[in-house]
Amino acid sequence: MTTVQTATQAPAQKDKPTPTPANGHAAAENKPPPVLPVDLSTLSDAVLDALLPAVEREIETRRAQKEAALVAYVRETAAILRIPDARLIAALRPKPASRPSTSGTRDRRHEVRPLLWNPLDHSQRWSKRGAKPQWYVDHLAGGGTEDECRIPEGAS
Repeated sequence: MTTVQTATQAPAQKDKPTPTPANGHAAAENKPPPVLPVDLSTLSDAVLDALLPAVEREIETRRAQKEAALVAYVRETAAILRIPDARLIAALRPKPASRPSTSGTRDRRHEVRPLLWNPLDHSQRWSKRGAKPQWYVDHLAGGGTEDECRIPEGAS
């Protein structure tokens, strides 16, 4: 028995295996998004309002199923590799930032509380690190003492 091929039928091609990339995943093709099976512009507002929660529930259900499948896969693989639960949890936990933020905010590790202030102008302060400020040098040269420049406890 022979098969007859019509003009509308394409000749059968042998399925050629597509090469798999090194990462084991098939390459994503540049396909246009799928066409919706329904023309939404023909639906009434009431129907669209009823569809929206149903679509959101379906999406959430599918995400939950995918999550459950992923968790089962990870558990199965961890059991095969004999990875203890504690080690697996530690590996999956988000890592803390290793460096201070580069957004311009400081973490206050380098700020030093000032110990001395200018007795005449309390806005001028010094932590006794770095070069001596001119107001401090002038105060000592005028016969003043360091104790007169000490910031009292509780002063702001």
